[in-house]
Amino acid sequence: MTDRPPLADQGEFRGALDAMLDDVAIGRAVRDEHGEIVDFQIDFVNSHSLAGTPRDPSAVLGRLVCDVYPHWRTSGMLDHLRDVVETGQPYRQHRMRSAEFADSSDDRGGWWSLQVAKLGDGYIAAARNITELIEAQEATIALGLEADAERTAIHILQDAALPKALPERPGIRIAAVYEPADPRQPVGGDWYDVFAIDDDRVALVIADVAGHGRTAASFMVQVRNVFRALAIEHADPAEVLARSNNVTSRLSEHDGPFVTCTYAVLEVRTRTLHWAQAGHFSPLIVHADGTSTYLPEKPGPPLALVHDREYTSSSVVLHVGDRVLMFTDGLVERRREHLDIGLGRLARTAQQHTHLRPQEFVAALAASVTDRFDDLALLCVEFTDDE
Repeated sequence: MTDRPPLADQGEFRGALDAMLDDVAIGRAVRDEHGEIVDFQIDFVNSHSLAGTPRDPSAVLGRLVCDVYPHWRTSGMLDHLRDVVETGQPYRQHRMRSAEFADSSDDRGGWWSLQVAKLGDGYIAAARNITELIEAQEATIALGLEADAERTAIHILQDAALPKALPERPGIRIAAVYEPADPRQPVGGDWYDVFAIDDDRVALVIADVAGHGRTAASFMVQVRNVFRALAIEHADPAEVLARSNNVTSRLSEHDGPFVTCTYAVLEVRTRTLHWAQAGHFSPLIVHADGTSTYLPEKPGPPLALVHDREYTSSSVVLHVGDRVLMFTDGLVERRREHLDIGLGRLARTAQQHTHLRPQEFVAALAASVTDRFDDLALLCVEFTDDE
């Protein structure tokens, strides 16, 4: 055997190694009669390198590495140590299982990093337990994959919830906008729908499902389908709301989401709007002369809370150039501000943009919102003199 590396015997050096956060060991090459390295003798382990194992440091000092860790001969670890001493090139492994270098009595487990460098005719090795770091990284990756899956699912639900195209009818122009409060969460509970009931009548829906994310979006799709089915069978908006409430109150689980909604039916030929409310805002009429008026409110309860609720329908005849604006609370609510202030601001802003075409009009209204903290949806119908 060659002489022990002198630094391993120095008290100051030992003290420095004991103070290190890593588990440190020093081994001295054991050579055969031909000078070939056949093993290593353990000359030093710092104070906590065997912490958490049944071994006492004194029980391993002076022993051969392959007696302490027999599987190093077959795992390749002994070859790595030999290469370090023979070539002088360090060996680094930044992520390895404890079982790859520890013995069967080492129950610390987890993930480790290992660095080995040449020291005299032997090596100095530093190992660090990185289990918490690896687990945190894996948890972050898992959360990212979960978030990606959530976004994908919500995108699919959004495609199912919002109409892919707005109906085109002589005598009206329709425009709509949906904007999430957070672009990373593309669907909340706000939504709109527009669909033709027959050759003359068009259904208009603006609604807000309480909540965000997949649960709200999934329920939103269910409610949308309920509306479309009932609107074909029932002409009266109040009847549609009442029947929708009965269905959704059964669909919604206990403490599940509820829906505020305004549902309207537009008779294009007579320019008559019939509407009913379920805990939602009444439509804003922006008149051709530049004034604006909120239609009278007769709000029934939100949908999906209590079975067998009643709603009231109202009607108004409009004129060429008038616009019907239906919207969710993200357009008018601000933090620490009374709702009436927001409603008044919307009416004034709408009057200022009557010169814009419907799609530009709703885009301008959406862009006017500052301090955004909620999703918003807008639906606008303009009456024209097109035949």
